[in-house]
Amino acid sequence: GFYSGKVSRDTNGEFYRQDLLEAGIQFDVHPAELSSGPTGTCVVLTTPDAERTMCTHLGVSTTLAPTDIDVERLSQCKYSYVEGYLWTGDGTRKACIEAMEQSKLKGVKSAFTFSDFFLVENFADDFRQLITDYCDVVFCNAEEARHFCGLESLSDCAGKISELVDTAFITDGSNGCLVVENKTIFQVPGFPAKAVDTVGAGDAFAGGVLFGITNGLTTKQAARWGNYFASKVVQTHGPRLEGSQAESVKEVVSSD
Repeated sequence: GFYSGKVSRDTNGEFYRQDLLEAGIQFDVHPAELSSGPTGTCVVLTTPDAERTMCTHLGVSTTLAPTDIDVERLSQCKYSYVEGYLWTGDGTRKACIEAMEQSKLKGVKSAFTFSDFFLVENFADDFRQLITDYCDVVFCNAEEARHFCGLESLSDCAGKISELVDTAFITDGSNGCLVVENKTIFQVPGFPAKAVDTVGAGDAFAGGVLFGITNGLTTKQAARWGNYFASKVVQTHGPRLEGSQAESVKEVVSSD
């Protein structure tokens, strides 16, 4: 995989860059000078119910621009994955659209995540147009889906989203997820988990799904793998697991 983002020429930026490289993610972006701002940071407060509050300083990440999109690398990908968080700034929004436009031109499928409820509150109409114009896959959670669609029933939300995009995944905590596939809607159950920290659960789910659909799994199998991966992440403090989980894929997706 290849990550497109911004870090500064500071300790956090170098740590983040090295961490990505060690995980096998290409990250050839040149660090910005400190005069442009520090690398973004996020302090996460986790309560006993495993829910989290994030205190974020975006730092130099707000300077991501369309010129930062590496079209050559993008053209070698099966999917591009764009965060809704990019919609909060003019430059980052343009970078988001550039990535999706180039994906469309190069025959690369585009996946988009709503990222957070407050983004749906503020940019639902923009997201609706973005999905219609560019998206092949959409990720959101139950709260985001309900607000986006103006409906309470998740099944009804899935039906409404199916009018905009061929494939969508709506996560619903311990209940697993609802999947939209070519206007067919089905539930993929979750895995038992004793949650201690929900930080990174949505990212883990999306990562698991994208790993699955780019490695030959069916949509249902990929959703099952995403559920499994998310269930593991919420049982540990922090958003990452130790070591590779790839060896578990076959057992997990075949035990349905």
